[in-house]
Amino acid sequence: NQFKNRKSTYCFNPVELSKDVLISSFEAARWSPSPFNFQPWRFIVFKRGETLFSKLISSMATRNKIWAKNASFLVVICSKKLKRDSRLSTTKSPYSKYDDVVEYSVGMSIGLFLAELSFTGLQAHQMRGFDREAVSQDLSLSEEIYPLVIMAIGQEISVDSEIFNDFDSVMKNRLDVVRVRKPIHDIVYWDYNENTQVK
Repeated sequence: NQFKNRKSTYCFNPVELSKDVLISSFEAARWSPSPFNFQPWRFIVFKRGETLFSKLISSMATRNKIWAKNASFLVVICSKKLKRDSRLSTTKSPYSKYDDVVEYSVGMSIGLFLAELSFTGLQAHQMRGFDREAVSQDLSLSEEIYPLVIMAIGQEISVDSEIFNDFDSVMKNRLDVVRVRKPIHDIVYWDYNENTQVK
């Protein structure tokens, strides 16, 4: 039930927090299942007030800038592209080239991160709306490190705070959206047979 408290909030309290509040969540991510134990996830963490924190904000889509600037942390979540070499040249491993299986592994680690984060009282909001090329350049990332998403993390506060006066009508409407999930019977198929249709 604790996991049900997780949500992608837009309402972050603009305060600085110690990195210690994230250690247990990164520890959970570290122990994520990893095919062939390649562990392709990489997390680049920036605290509020740091120069590169501001650069990441400037790389974002316009509406992401409005709310993400209030977060305590920005985490650039990356996958490591695994190139063929003499050790992998004869293997049939899907990791011998960069593909979506690598991203799936990163996704599993983020799932565990968010599950653990739900016990800390913090919330996180992930986004793809940013200039990937600009982020790679600003962070001087090598070609093998591929930024997938940016995750904003912090304390959630009331939507009535004056901090959110700069939210436009679109953003304010998003705050009223009710968070729902499909029922179990719509996503889990028991007693599957040739006549079953996955929808």
